[in-house]
Amino acid sequence: MSKYLIISDLHFGADDDVDNFKTSRIHLLEKLDKWKTRNGISQTIIAGDIYELWQGKGLTENRRLKRIMKRYDRVMSRLINWTQLSGNHDWLLHTKYHTPEEYIIEEDDVKIVIMHGHQFDSFFTSKPATFMSRVATEAWGLLEKAIGTKKTSKILTRIEGWWERRKLKKQGNGRDNDENEYVKKAIKYAKKYNATHIILGHTHGPMLHLDKRSGLVYANSGTWIDEKAHCIIIDTEEWSVKLCSFSNGKMKTIDTI
Repeated sequence: MSKYLIISDLHFGADDDVDNFKTSRIHLLEKLDKWKTRNGISQTIIAGDIYELWQGKGLTENRRLKRIMKRYDRVMSRLINWTQLSGNHDWLLHTKYHTPEEYIIEEDDVKIVIMHGHQFDSFFTSKPATFMSRVATEAWGLLEKAIGTKKTSKILTRIEGWWERRKLKKQGNGRDNDENEYVKKAIKYAKKYNATHIILGHTHGPMLHLDKRSGLVYANSGTWIDEKAHCIIIDTEEWSVKLCSFSNGKMKTIDTI
């Protein structure tokens, strides 16, 4: 029997003005690492968007990734021992370094699918949209070089505000959102592979939901930016799924299925 801890959407950035996690919060990850050791966590999984490669100085995502690694070298040794999945903001991990986009846990009659979740966001499910997102990434780098990171950061803050509201609207924020587009797509995918649970990130909206029709559990691990720190804990001994928040070295349960 095992205990799994799932987090996502840390968005480590290469520069102060595009780093949504903030290096000042490194101690939070260090406390989490100690907490999971004390509480018998068998495996920690980061479900994508670990690194913020869409913005930052430098014209290529690979250069940004190298600078992030150097900036966060204090915790990189810990992250190496955690299972990492790629998301849309760090898709380079998948295309260049073959980081998986999906992780599956199977114990007894339970099958849990863990992904980032952009695969169910209509903006990222078409080839033209995917191509445009990559073009936009490189164009953003050119814009930063032309007008500076401070000005582009202000523009980005406005865009991110709109984007977060859009993603949360798509996901919904309650247990009874059986008809929600994003959740429905995720559940349909999980059913296709005979899964009993699907755990995602991407929307930054922590959520735990039991689909009334299928009995399948949908969960979202939220984010670790803007002073937030949410996670999903799966205990296969008692077969519980918990939505939790982490602060000051303490884990607080918000919801349980």
